[in-house]
Amino acid sequence: MGKSLLIEIYDSDKILNPKLSHIFFNDRNAYRINIANSINNLINNITNLSPDIIFLGFFTIEDFELKLIKRVKKYAGSIPLLIYSYRFESQASINCLRENVNGIICGDFDSTTIIQAINTVSSGDKYFCPQVGMVIRQLMQRYQTNTDPDKKEESIITKRETEIISLFAEGYSYKEIADRLNISSRTVESHKNNILSKLKLTSTADIIKYAVRNHLIIL
Repeated sequence: MGKSLLIEIYDSDKILNPKLSHIFFNDRNAYRINIANSINNLINNITNLSPDIIFLGFFTIEDFELKLIKRVKKYAGSIPLLIYSYRFESQASINCLRENVNGIICGDFDSTTIIQAINTVSSGDKYFCPQVGMVIRQLMQRYQTNTDPDKKEESIITKRETEIISLFAEGYSYKEIADRLNISSRTVESHKNNILSKLKLTSTADIIKYAVRNHLIIL
C-alpha cells in the first residue's frame, strides 16, 4: 500500500469540513486530512508538515479571498493548491487561473468529484470543474479570434488545437480526448506539442495563463 496523501485544509466559511470528513472517513488509509483554524495556522502547517495538497474553501472569491490565495501560494511552493468556491463567478475563475492554481471546484459536489480532483492535482495535472472548463473554452476561443492576422500563419492556433487545449484544461486524459474527437492518442499529443511550440510555452497551464494575461477573453 502506498503512502497516504496529507491534505491541508483551510475552510474559510465552514462549508467544506462536514462533507470532507464524511468523504474521507472510510478511506483513511489513502487520505489524511489536517484542518487549519486560521490562515496563520495554515501557513505554519505548510512549513512544518509539508502536506501533499492544500485545499482552500470559500463561499465566494472576491478581493479578500484572492489576497489569501496569493499569500498561501507564496508559501506553498510546488505543493498543489486546490480551490473550492460555493458560488461560481467567471471573473473569480479567471483571477484564480492567473495565480496558476492547480484546481478549481465550484458549486455543490459529491465524493467522486472531490476524489477525482485530489488525485488529479496530486499527480501533477490540473483539475477544473465543468463551469470553469467552460470559461477556459471561451478563453481559448477568444484567443483564436483575437490572434493578430499580421503574425505568421504558423503562430495561429487552429480550431482543433483550441478544442484539444480546452479539453485538457477540463481534465480529460489523452485517451478520453482521443475517444471524444475520434482521433488517436498520438494525434492528440502531436496537437498539444504543436500548440506549445507555436507559443514557445511548456505546459497547458502556461497557455491558459498567456491567454488570460493578454486579455483574450472579456467576461
